[in-house]
Amino acid sequence: MGRNRRAKGEQQPEGDARPETPQRQSVAEAILVGAVSALFVLRPLYPSESVAAEGDGLPVVMLWLLTLTFWAILVARRTVRQVRFGRPDAALAALVVWHSIAALWAFAHESPRPALNMLWEWLGLAVAFFLARQVFSSGLQRRAIGAVVAALAVAVSIYGLYQYGIELPATRDLYEQSSDARLRELGLWFPVGSPERMQFEQRLASLEPMATFALANSLAGFLVPWAVVALGISIAFAPRLSLRQKVVIALLLIPLGLCLLLTKSRSAFLAVACGVAATAAVWWFGRHRQMQMRRIMLVATLAVTLVGAAVLGAVMVGGLDVEVLSEAPKSLGYRLQYWQASVAMIRDMPLLGCGPGNFQNRYTAYKLPDASEEIADPHNFLLEVWATAGTPAAIALVATIGAFCLCVLRPSQRTAEGSVETPEYRVLQSPDLAAILGGAVVGVLLSLPISVFSAAPPNWWVLLAVLPVGAAVLMTLVPWIARGHESAALWTLAASALLVHLLFAGGIAFPGVAGSLWLLAALALNASQCGEREVRAGVGTAVVAVTLALLVACHVTGYLPTLVARSRLGQAYSPNVDPEPLLREAAAADPWAIEPRKLLADLAYQRWVLQPGDENLARFDHAVSETLSRAPRGATLRHQFGREYCEGYRLCQNQALLERAVQLLESATALYPNSCQIRADLAESYLLAGDRAGYERERDEAFRLEKLTPHLDKRLSKEQRQRLSRTVLAPEVRAVPPE
Repeated sequence: MGRNRRAKGEQQPEGDARPETPQRQSVAEAILVGAVSALFVLRPLYPSESVAAEGDGLPVVMLWLLTLTFWAILVARRTVRQVRFGRPDAALAALVVWHSIAALWAFAHESPRPALNMLWEWLGLAVAFFLARQVFSSGLQRRAIGAVVAALAVAVSIYGLYQYGIELPATRDLYEQSSDARLRELGLWFPVGSPERMQFEQRLASLEPMATFALANSLAGFLVPWAVVALGISIAFAPRLSLRQKVVIALLLIPLGLCLLLTKSRSAFLAVACGVAATAAVWWFGRHRQMQMRRIMLVATLAVTLVGAAVLGAVMVGGLDVEVLSEAPKSLGYRLQYWQASVAMIRDMPLLGCGPGNFQNRYTAYKLPDASEEIADPHNFLLEVWATAGTPAAIALVATIGAFCLCVLRPSQRTAEGSVETPEYRVLQSPDLAAILGGAVVGVLLSLPISVFSAAPPNWWVLLAVLPVGAAVLMTLVPWIARGHESAALWTLAASALLVHLLFAGGIAFPGVAGSLWLLAALALNASQCGEREVRAGVGTAVVAVTLALLVACHVTGYLPTLVARSRLGQAYSPNVDPEPLLREAAAADPWAIEPRKLLADLAYQRWVLQPGDENLARFDHAVSETLSRAPRGATLRHQFGREYCEGYRLCQNQALLERAVQLLESATALYPNSCQIRADLAESYLLAGDRAGYERERDEAFRLEKLTPHLDKRLSKEQRQRLSRTVLAPEVRAVPPE
């Protein structure tokens, strides 16, 4: 960030201790720059986007709030006298405020734990953007942090290539050879035939690399903007670099491009294509008149060669085939189904939405019969915000993007600060670069302990082996850091490419992906000199109080209970351990958590089946009630518990159990009306209760819905279909199953 220097000619009295103050201020600012850099490096290094609502990212949110508190202290001490806050910042603040209101509403009326966790995740993203605005003020700082994250993206892509070629095939072989007992020890066991096991096996069979992410689409989303940055540096935004240096930088696109192709993310392909076209247009209209045609042809040939090499490599290793394109209409069709259901949800809840973290539970009520899965977000960043936080949040998001465009497109008053040519040895000695590089190292080291908090930490031996490659990549970017052209266009093009990806993939709430979006937006706004103003004296104390309050609130309501609960859950999965006391401790530690209570219900059911009795039944009833009270719209949970009560009725013929089963399955059907599986189980429960009309209605509806779905995992099992088709309640009534 911009340093606050002493006024020229200012005299300090002899013997006064104050001459040391500027040095201490400089160190404090360097620490702040390093801390912000560390967190931007840390966040993509461990997966949590698949379970963001479960709190995997809360440790990083706490670190962001700690860093914000440190910045506030510098403001209070008048070490920092300027703040960058313009119209885009105000619009984003409005978005976060309304999103928080929606989260608090969902905390009171929907599932509380996911709502609370997503409140803090969004606040963490807003703090990341705000701090990036404050600290990366000079052109050298912006190029340095951009180069660091671009080098990290190359390292992550190489890890993805290793994963594709070695790690994933080995994991599949291990799974095929391992017994259920071995899988239990690894914490990967699910009951045979369960939806969880089917989902795990489908994901295991997938060929797409995920690297340090939980989803291949998320990896692609992280790589997209930094591939555009590397392309922009090599052809449009480094006029002072030699052709050889540009070629070296362009070679970084090979691992990035190859890994992107292996993810088979069509939205990422479209985003990169848009980024390439926009970057080429900027280069063509801005530079081609000053260039000889021979050099233009040379650059074009190099670009075609790089793209061709990446595509050829992906085809040769079997990671790219014709289905990537032939299946594109089907993939778009799925998204249209998601969007149609999301729009219906928005119509029913226009003000506050369904609540952050609660989309999946609400979505089942709107899911179309032929839709593929129970998605966790609409796969569109605008619909995601709109559906989860309401119309005011969507308006604030559009206003943020609009204000950003106005800032970066207006003529800048800035002189070309970042274009000043600096010898490379001087750049390497720069305190700003040292702070950013030191922060990057700290970020890598921090990811080791923090990744333990993740449900699926990466293979750290491999990742540590490829990180030196990232360091070597960073050295190739030093000439650009020293002599590159500072322009908001580079960061804007990269951020825009990522937004194109998020239009079809969603994930604006995934910090590992969205962190790059807000970092690039902050760099673009700072390059445009948007919203710089002085901080009034006396404001710092109030800012410190607010940041401390946020820090304490996040610790008490999010980080601490989630950390303790997940620790106890991890211990409960250990072999030769009685899980019940640990599960009870987890439930007590986090009063809003669903998982420990659901596991207690599963455990109580198993004991009740083995030892039927009133005491074990009472434990099961209590655990079910505790679980459902924290998941008021969980159709899947109600379906599971309803089936279990049906099984209990078959064992002991207790009519109260059958009534409870029917009640749960009816509520599950109301929450997920287009599930043929839930309809079929409800029909069988009506059959047990002697309700002929209800049985026929639900059986026929189950068969009708099964005909509509093309997805095998959404159809009835062969045994259940045969059971329903054989069941005849009267001579004139016969079920006709689908062929």
